[in-house]
Amino acid sequence: MAVLEEANLPLAADIVWIVGYGTTIFVVWYVWIRPLKIVGTDAQDWSERNEAEEDEQDEVEESERQASNTDQPRPEPSQTTDSASSEATEASTSKTNDQSGADGTKQD
Repeated sequence: MAVLEEANLPLAADIVWIVGYGTTIFVVWYVWIRPLKIVGTDAQDWSERNEAEEDEQDEVEESERQASNTDQPRPEPSQTTDSASSEATEASTSKTNDQSGADGTKQD
Protein backbone atom coordinates (compact mmCIF):
# COMPACT_ATOMS: atom_id res chain seq x y z
CA MET A 1 0.00 0.00 0.00
CA ALA A 2 2.82 2.31 0.75
CA VAL A 3 4.03 1.66 -2.80
CA LEU A 4 0.69 2.77 -4.24
CA GLU A 5 0.63 5.93 -2.11
CA GLU A 6 4.18 6.81 -3.18
CA ALA A 7 3.07 6.42 -6.79
CA ASN A 8 0.30 8.97 -6.14
CA LEU A 9 -2.47 6.38 -6.27
CA PRO A 10 -4.18 6.87 -2.88
CA LEU A 11 -7.55 5.60 -4.19
CA ALA A 12 -5.98 2.33 -5.35
CA ALA A 13 -4.24 1.97 -1.96
CA ASP A 14 -7.57 2.40 -0.17
CA ILE A 15 -9.27 -0.17 -2.42
CA VAL A 16 -6.49 -2.72 -1.82
CA TRP A 17 -6.73 -2.14 1.95
CA ILE A 18 -10.54 -2.53 1.99
CA VAL A 19 -10.50 -5.66 -0.18
CA GLY A 20 -7.69 -7.23 1.90
CA TYR A 21 -9.40 -6.40 5.19
CA GLY A 22 -12.79 -7.66 3.91
CA THR A 23 -11.26 -10.86 2.60
CA THR A 24 -9.60 -11.49 5.95
CA ILE A 25 -12.90 -10.98 7.80
CA PHE A 26 -14.71 -13.32 5.37
CA VAL A 27 -12.07 -16.06 5.73
CA VAL A 28 -12.14 -15.84 9.54
CA TRP A 29 -15.94 -16.09 9.50
CA TYR A 30 -15.98 -18.96 6.98
CA VAL A 31 -13.26 -21.04 8.64
CA TRP A 32 -13.78 -20.46 12.36
CA ILE A 33 -17.14 -18.82 13.13
CA ARG A 34 -19.58 -20.37 10.63
CA PRO A 35 -18.99 -23.99 11.77
CA LEU A 36 -20.01 -23.05 15.33
CA LYS A 37 -23.71 -22.90 14.26
CA ILE A 38 -24.62 -20.24 16.78
CA VAL A 39 -28.42 -20.09 17.10
CA GLY A 40 -30.85 -18.37 19.37
CA THR A 41 -33.45 -20.05 21.60
CA ASP A 42 -36.13 -19.88 18.87
CA ALA A 43 -34.12 -22.13 16.56
CA GLN A 44 -33.42 -24.81 19.17
CA ASP A 45 -35.24 -28.14 19.09
CA TRP A 46 -36.95 -28.37 22.48
CA SER A 47 -38.76 -31.63 21.73
CA GLU A 48 -36.02 -33.82 23.23
CA ARG A 49 -35.85 -31.69 26.34
CA ASN A 50 -39.63 -31.72 26.74
CA GLU A 51 -39.72 -35.50 26.30
CA ALA A 52 -36.99 -35.88 28.93
CA GLU A 53 -38.95 -33.68 31.37
CA GLU A 54 -42.14 -35.70 30.72
CA ASP A 55 -40.27 -38.96 31.30
CA GLU A 56 -38.82 -37.59 34.52
CA GLN A 57 -42.28 -36.48 35.68
CA ASP A 58 -43.68 -39.93 34.87
CA GLU A 59 -40.91 -41.56 36.90
CA VAL A 60 -41.67 -39.27 39.87
CA GLU A 61 -45.39 -40.09 39.69
CA GLU A 62 -44.64 -43.83 39.46
CA SER A 63 -42.33 -43.71 42.47
CA GLU A 64 -45.00 -41.80 44.43
CA ARG A 65 -47.56 -44.46 43.51
CA GLN A 66 -45.20 -47.20 44.59
CA ALA A 67 -44.46 -45.37 47.84
CA SER A 68 -48.19 -45.07 48.61
CA ASN A 69 -48.66 -48.77 47.83
CA THR A 70 -45.84 -49.81 50.14
CA ASP A 71 -47.34 -47.83 53.05
CA GLN A 72 -50.13 -50.43 53.25
CA PRO A 73 -48.48 -53.84 52.94
CA ARG A 74 -50.55 -56.42 51.14
CA PRO A 75 -50.17 -60.13 51.89
CA GLU A 76 -48.94 -62.23 49.06
CA PRO A 77 -51.57 -64.53 47.51
CA SER A 78 -49.77 -67.67 48.71
CA GLN A 79 -49.79 -66.37 52.29
CA THR A 80 -53.49 -65.62 52.14
CA THR A 81 -54.38 -69.05 50.79
CA ASP A 82 -52.20 -70.87 53.34
CA SER A 83 -53.57 -68.96 56.31
CA ALA A 84 -57.18 -69.40 55.15
CA SER A 85 -56.77 -73.15 54.68
CA SER A 86 -55.05 -73.54 58.05
CA GLU A 87 -57.86 -71.59 59.73
CA ALA A 88 -60.45 -73.85 58.06
CA THR A 89 -58.53 -76.93 59.22
CA GLU A 90 -58.38 -75.62 62.79
CA ALA A 91 -62.12 -74.86 62.77
CA SER A 92 -63.04 -78.34 61.58
CA THR A 93 -60.69 -79.91 64.13
CA SER A 94 -62.27 -77.95 66.97
CA LYS A 95 -65.78 -79.00 65.85
CA THR A 96 -64.70 -82.62 65.83
CA ASN A 97 -63.20 -82.27 69.33
CA ASP A 98 -66.38 -80.63 70.63
CA GLN A 99 -68.51 -83.49 69.35
CA SER A 100 -66.18 -86.20 70.68
CA GLY A 101 -66.08 -87.29 74.25
CA ALA A 102 -63.03 -87.67 76.41
CA ASP A 103 -62.58 -91.25 75.32
CA GLY A 104 -62.79 -90.34 71.63
CA THR A 105 -66.34 -91.62 71.09
CA LYS A 106 -68.88 -89.43 69.41
CA GLN A 107 -71.62 -88.01 71.60
CA ASP A 108 -74.97 -86.81 70.23
